[in-house]
Amino acid sequence: MVEITRLPDATLITVRCSPAVLDKADLPAGLIFPRDANRFATVETRRILWAGPDDWMIVDERDAAPDLLAVLEEIFATHHVAVVDVSGNRVRLRVSGRGARELMNRACALDLEPPSFATGHCAATFVARTQALVMQVDDTPCYELLVRRSFASYLADWLVTAARGLEPLTGAQPFPG
Repeated sequence: MVEITRLPDATLITVRCSPAVLDKADLPAGLIFPRDANRFATVETRRILWAGPDDWMIVDERDAAPDLLAVLEEIFATHHVAVVDVSGNRVRLRVSGRGARELMNRACALDLEPPSFATGHCAATFVARTQALVMQVDDTPCYELLVRRSFASYLADWLVTAARGLEPLTGAQPFPG
């Protein structure tokens, strides 16, 4: 069974800077910026994704944007860094359950077979012709997708339709537009 779920909105913050700036910054324990390509780090309710050589996306389950922005701005005050709240830009979708990998293989061109893509891996790619950040959050496998808000309904509908051929679909709810 494949489940396609819209997750609650989260705080999303992009950080653009040189990795050398991160080496110099005095980062608190909860801010771990992965240096390995296409990986993410998780601390409590926060994930930080490597989105490019000088680009990270912070995903925090809590409504932490104002406090987190203030902390980041203070940490990077003397450095050339862009810190931007993009919380309203993306919707989070979860694809999970037996058949999730097969469904995702239908939707995107990434090699999702371990060890190429496993828990803790992420990548920016096209999912059903829609730009998305894809994370594998556990070994079930369960995937979390960050997709632009304007394409979220289309992508959710596409995934639901594609999942119908795998097994009986459960957990799918009408996606609010």
